[in-house]
Amino acid sequence: MGCSGFSTHRLMSAIFLLILLIGNIGAISAKKKNAKSKNLRPGKTAASVAMEANAADLPLGDTSTTTRELDAIGLPLVDRNVAAEEELAGGEDLTAEDNTSTENEEANVEGLSTEVGDAAGEGEDEELEELPPLEELPPLEELPPLDGSADEEDEDGNADEVPSEGTDESTAEDVDEDEDEDSTDSDEDEDEDEDEDEDESIVEEIPFVETQTVNVEGLPFGDINVLVVTDVHSHIGGHKHERNRDADYGDVLSFYQHLKHFCDENDHDFWFINNGNWKDGTGLAMGGNASSLVPLLNQMPWDAINIGEHELYHQKTVELMQKSMIPNFSHQFVSSNVHVVSKDGEKHMVKNYIVLKGKKHRVLVFGFLHDLHLPNPRLHIQSVENTVNEAWFETALHEEAYDAIMVLAQIDAEDRLISVINDKIRALDIGLDIPIQFIAGHTQKRQHKRVDEWSHSFQAGANLDTLGFVSFPVNATAKAKPKDAKTLFEYAYMNTSAQSLNHILGDLDTFPTERGQNMSQSIEDTRHSLGLDEVVACPVQDYHLENHIFRRQSLWGLWRKQVVPNEICKHKKFCIALVSSSSFRYGVRGSSSTGDEMTVDDIVAIAPLLEPVYHLGKINDYAIQRLNSSLNIDSNNHHHILPTFVMAGDLDERGDYDLYTHGRDLQYILPELERLFVKDVEPKTTGDKDTLYWLRYAQDTWLCPGKQKNTKVEPWFQIEKALELEKDDVIDLDDEDVEEDEEEEWVLPDDGVYYGYSPSGEHEIKHPGEGEGDKPKGPTSSELLQQRADAAKRKHEKSAKARKKALNIAGLIFGAIVLCVPLYYIGRTIVGEEEEKEDFYDRNELKAFKKNKMKPMQIELT
Repeated sequence: MGCSGFSTHRLMSAIFLLILLIGNIGAISAKKKNAKSKNLRPGKTAASVAMEANAADLPLGDTSTTTRELDAIGLPLVDRNVAAEEELAGGEDLTAEDNTSTENEEANVEGLSTEVGDAAGEGEDEELEELPPLEELPPLEELPPLDGSADEEDEDGNADEVPSEGTDESTAEDVDEDEDEDSTDSDEDEDEDEDEDEDESIVEEIPFVETQTVNVEGLPFGDINVLVVTDVHSHIGGHKHERNRDADYGDVLSFYQHLKHFCDENDHDFWFINNGNWKDGTGLAMGGNASSLVPLLNQMPWDAINIGEHELYHQKTVELMQKSMIPNFSHQFVSSNVHVVSKDGEKHMVKNYIVLKGKKHRVLVFGFLHDLHLPNPRLHIQSVENTVNEAWFETALHEEAYDAIMVLAQIDAEDRLISVINDKIRALDIGLDIPIQFIAGHTQKRQHKRVDEWSHSFQAGANLDTLGFVSFPVNATAKAKPKDAKTLFEYAYMNTSAQSLNHILGDLDTFPTERGQNMSQSIEDTRHSLGLDEVVACPVQDYHLENHIFRRQSLWGLWRKQVVPNEICKHKKFCIALVSSSSFRYGVRGSSSTGDEMTVDDIVAIAPLLEPVYHLGKINDYAIQRLNSSLNIDSNNHHHILPTFVMAGDLDERGDYDLYTHGRDLQYILPELERLFVKDVEPKTTGDKDTLYWLRYAQDTWLCPGKQKNTKVEPWFQIEKALELEKDDVIDLDDEDVEEDEEEEWVLPDDGVYYGYSPSGEHEIKHPGEGEGDKPKGPTSSELLQQRADAAKRKHEKSAKARKKALNIAGLIFGAIVLCVPLYYIGRTIVGEEEEKEDFYDRNELKAFKKNKMKPMQIELT
């Protein structure tokens, strides 16, 4: 019985463990079910739940996960994920350049960060090998001035991509400010280990000149030297809330005049370039009215001006350019593919190419705008590929006398259209070693790329956050030094701080020139006359455009949680707003904690395009949820910090919601609603505009100290007539550039359930002239929605039943085991059968012992 008792004890222990296991499985299943029902409610996907969880764990100053990040002076850095993806994809290499924006104690007294580099690179490794060990290096203040050596680049090219708009100063403190750009390779490795959260594509600082005279040898001068501004978007007054970008066009003009004087004395060819997109960013020019901005631009000494798309959106702006600006710069304006359409046909709006003549060299200059369709019938943007195949393009390349080629392009530095232009020039037999310098723009980044051995593309930020400097060789130099292509294309990014620009010149006592001072005064007078410097609010903190929507200082978070409920939805419960994340251009600046105040122009900087607000009617919650997911497929797949479209409002309950959007987003939302079988959508303007609802919210919410109510300001652009809008300025909703799916006959599947895009609501997009016979046949949208809902319900019930059945079967099996095992042993006990065990004593001997009442030890064993 001892052995039998031992077996029964083990059996009971096993039964107890099985019962615990079954209980734990049930608890885990219930917990998962509750979590799923809690997080994945309508309007909240698994991706959004994960996004909220990640955002909650992020410290406020962490920049490692932002798409556009900041260096120590307030300029964003490239997303490491983007650079890694491009490298893995086998595209052009994004060679990281030393991405910690540092602050040298002498060269960067005001936190200024400028960068200088060679587009093709030169062997810096050899120089680093000659440096003494780290412990033998002199202190920082004893180091000699930098010599402006170029950044290293691989043979395939280099691109430093730094998005420029929407600077986020709240994250600037996270960047390492102690890394010295002269440190050895080992030092750089140590710094990279310490700064794991920093971006991988970092640029190094431009060396500064320490003399007190006009001596700018720190800039990389070459045969051809160019000072560049691009995509300024009327920010000619600078950024008064940011001391590292406070220079206005007066300071830029003073810097140019000093630099021009230096180049004349040193026999350098030097030109000043405006690459276009000078409109839409501040209150100096809004809608079609640029009459206050153009006279200021006419005072600048441009050598060449390209045309951007923002100058062409409004016919009144085009007419003003033709009347005032183009005649003033008749020999400077250049655009190779912008045409004016008239009864007599098409002709170039300005010169299709120009030739810049310097002291020693001549440069052939073209100007291109990226492929674009304008609804204005008076203008036509010819495609880049068609333009370079025209006869005049080949004639100019073969018949003009020049030493190098410069292409002004409102095109991203890495866009394929750059290669299209470059390849066509190379194919026209003018020589593979003719230097070609592209001045890129449009996407508002700091970046450069080596196009081929003797071609380089350079892009200098946007919104007057950057002055670009680029130098490149002439043909004779290329022929004389055929192996030095990597060192002959050089560039520099200069931050637009008045103090730092003066420092580059040698800290002059008289930095502002007379013309520069007059320009600054003209800008200030114009802003004052337009009421742009009137104080409207005093926010308690800044809100940054590039912050994650769930972070405390996020502009988009503020818009979702405060602006939309108060200014668009008017506190309605069933209300949703869905707009593109490119709708706003700048953050909330003017924190009262720093003594600044928010002005009218600060409001305009957030939303400069005066986008009208449209009401699309009542849309089913399921359709809105699918619409949001469909519009954000790309941003979700690439894990962008900001989604492509941002939705404000919660879809907590089933039903129809009022859907609002901006006018520019209708061209994306309406086709998607049509694909979702949402019909009869008739967008109606609410009479409101994004700039105006931001103004109302700021005035009502952020009271200035000592005031119970802010003074109401009525800006000049609030009057529709002042904007000088015309019918042709309105965005055409049937824009031929909007891709549309080919019409296909819709057939319900055999099982009677629709499994594609889920249709919702009883709506239909109605096109002009559409008759009753043209309407799609088949089930109505409400019937299709009900079928989809029923199918989902059946699928859910079927899955629940299958899970329940499986658990029941498993429970029966375990129960059978639990019952059968003890019954087996009980039966064996009843019949007297015991499992034979191998014992020391024989059974017959034990029986004899018991019969004779003898103990085993009394038997002598032999």
